[in-house]
Amino acid sequence: MAETALARQPSGVGGMTAEQFIIGMAEFLARSGALNQTTKDAGTSGFAINPHGKGGLFGVLGLSPDVVNAMVAPLAGLAAELPVMMSNQTNELFSILTGQTASSGSEPSAPCVGGKKPGNLKECIQTWPFGRITMDSNPMRIDQAGQILNRGEFLDQRLIGNPFADLPMPVQVSADEALRSYPAKLLLELMNAIQLDYRPLIYTGNYVNTIANAPDNGYVEYFGLNYIINPGYRDAIANVACPAADPTVAAFGGQNVATASSTIVNLMVELYWFLSYLAEQTKQNPATWAIVMKPSLFRELTRIWPCTYYTYQCSVIPSSGDNRGIVDARDARDLRDAMYNGHYLLMDGKQVDVILDDAIPETYEGGGTYESDIYYVVKTIKGTTKATYWDYFNWKAPYGTAEAIKLLKSTNYEITPDARYIIHYMPPTYWCNQISLLTRPRIVARAPFLMGRITDVRYTPQFHERVPFQSDPYNYKDGGQTTYAAPTYYAPRGTTVVS
Repeated sequence: MAETALARQPSGVGGMTAEQFIIGMAEFLARSGALNQTTKDAGTSGFAINPHGKGGLFGVLGLSPDVVNAMVAPLAGLAAELPVMMSNQTNELFSILTGQTASSGSEPSAPCVGGKKPGNLKECIQTWPFGRITMDSNPMRIDQAGQILNRGEFLDQRLIGNPFADLPMPVQVSADEALRSYPAKLLLELMNAIQLDYRPLIYTGNYVNTIANAPDNGYVEYFGLNYIINPGYRDAIANVACPAADPTVAAFGGQNVATASSTIVNLMVELYWFLSYLAEQTKQNPATWAIVMKPSLFRELTRIWPCTYYTYQCSVIPSSGDNRGIVDARDARDLRDAMYNGHYLLMDGKQVDVILDDAIPETYEGGGTYESDIYYVVKTIKGTTKATYWDYFNWKAPYGTAEAIKLLKSTNYEITPDARYIIHYMPPTYWCNQISLLTRPRIVARAPFLMGRITDVRYTPQFHERVPFQSDPYNYKDGGQTTYAAPTYYAPRGTTVVS
């Protein structure tokens, strides 16, 4: 039987030892010096900054080895929770059974007269196109790798707090190695930039906007959740409406959860009930969901949830000597703390998982108030069937890119072990080297009708968390230098040597 998307196995990447790192770096340097390619050569300006030597980031004499991190890394978020699958089908078709047409004919007028005829089953075919994401590293001068100023410069830097721990790496490098090695720093900066620049696409990606005018665009977005969790689904072949496949979107109307606590709790619980019951109606149980939201919003919700959840459907007004409808403060506190620390919300007596994600789009409304959406993502249906997952183009597919590289004996390309990334080692320009990375991801939603979204939810946190994305004008923090000037030294005969 042919392998289906639901039957594919997840892929993963293992770590590397120090010896493997050294071998990997040697191969990286060797490959970046290959000369048998006739496409774009490595750039000769805008070089990656060396961690050491003249102008190096850590080329400061007498610098302490401990580097304390204040850089905020993106939360693992939904991106890390979705399973990873592989495919080489660019237009894979997914079917959703949506209904049956009405019966035709009339009731029989006599015992031996034919009766009504049943209607026909209906389906809605969906396809999820791949995106295309590529980024070039900064050029590197290979002759400057490993240089230091003098004995006053050390190569013993160690990072206290690692914001790069979850980065996928074509050659597995540690953060400490990136503080000491020129090519390791170049790779880490490249992968971190890809994460910072493209992580928000999981919500904001829109294939239509990037492919409409040029079907062969170098940059193509995949469909993110703001597009996926929206009504208006149509059949991919016939282009007819498929309302049975539509997700459910409810507007909160820009209300603040602190002042509309009953409204938000009621809306969230009832949306969860609706999706859960729809899973029962469509025979998809047992199904599981995750509710995805911003960290500040989740904290505000856990503060108002216990009292509201315990009482928002009560109609009894306490009278003298009657304590019905009164919430015990200790119970409320315990539930609040349990939900916050356990990352869940109590709904219909069930602990529903909450995923915190700082890549969710957020707008600042002034006065310390922010606005964003809440996402209900169905994770599994029928117990273990993956309902929402990453699907990467498989560069190692049969008769594909990996075999082409081998057949052409090209040393300018390499595919990562997990087959999700292809590396292009650009031909060097004398001693200048550069690499480019390419990946093609998409999100596949097999049961969009079991997904939901609550839009325009406002909240006013006491303190908003810092975010890692440079585009946020309110909660992104950085500062400092990318390079430091080397000391000035003089030649033996008095001519100043420019550092």
